[in-house]
Amino acid sequence: MGIIAAIILGLLQGIAEFLPVSSSGHLLLFQYFFEIERGGMLFDIILHVATLFAVIVVYRKRLRLLLTWKMVIATAITCIFVLLFKNLIDKTFNIKFLPFAFMLTAVVLILPSLIKKNAASITTNHNNDGKDIPKRKKIPPEYIMGLAQGIAVVPAFSRSGFTITAGQLAGMERTEAADFSFLMSIPIILASLLYEIISGGGFGSIEPLPMIIGFIAAFLSGIFAIKFMLTIIKKIDLRWFSLYLFALSITLFVLFF
Repeated sequence: MGIIAAIILGLLQGIAEFLPVSSSGHLLLFQYFFEIERGGMLFDIILHVATLFAVIVVYRKRLRLLLTWKMVIATAITCIFVLLFKNLIDKTFNIKFLPFAFMLTAVVLILPSLIKKNAASITTNHNNDGKDIPKRKKIPPEYIMGLAQGIAVVPAFSRSGFTITAGQLAGMERTEAADFSFLMSIPIILASLLYEIISGGGFGSIEPLPMIIGFIAAFLSGIFAIKFMLTIIKKIDLRWFSLYLFALSITLFVLFF
């Protein structure tokens, strides 16, 4: 693997890991169209460690939140889901599956705004006719976000997009859901790295310099992506990212089918 390829893959991993557009999907696309090998499991681990460090740097003053039962529950649900459906998930690592997955991610990102509009309409009708609306018992956000994180292991399903959306649907504010989503990535990245090391068939081979360059690119772009998301999510919701994903999905449908 050359240095340019390592830089691009590192940038894709760092940026798309935290923006709601899917790092795994974009990495697969880039490798497919430019016929670039990723450098084996070792390079994957290097990139994931870089994004892990990015989260730690940004949230270094709030890492105590990881010690809560909510984080433990969310991580446990993610791990159980992935282990139960691993064989099915492995079958989705197909380039022609990506257009469908990107499209579904786009739909997921617009769900909170659609549900919010529907809720506003119901509230208006309630005010008009005076009828009481029965209250439903809410599922704790960590349960839904943990499940969403497990589902988002599928390539082109955005981990941040699915988990932030899940948090919003569970009643959390966007910024609160984003904070929990990014912090959730720390234990699950550690768990996935441990699993890959234990069950992997080999680390592959790659020169030290591309690994170092890829790490730096993923680390710096990851910090930028997290701070960008935390800033922009206060002003707009995730449905604006769905426009890009819809366009990408349609383009891939045309190219592949």
